[in-house]
Amino acid sequence: MIGRNNKVKSWMQNIYEEIEKIQNIFSHNLISSEDIGNNNYLNITDKFEDVLVLIEDILFELDNKTR
Repeated sequence: MIGRNNKVKSWMQNIYEEIEKIQNIFSHNLISSEDIGNNNYLNITDKFEDVLVLIEDILFELDNKTR
């Protein structure tokens, strides 16, 4: 099960990094609230932050499984 756990951790870390890259598109105003509307912009950026926090929690749990 440790091998599977390591694969899942790796996949989750990759997903985290990809979402972070996408989030940077918004935080660097490559896509701004003027482009898509303030409500949409806030909704997207809030949800990205929520997903990143969730993935961080999952990675923390997975780290503690192997110890």
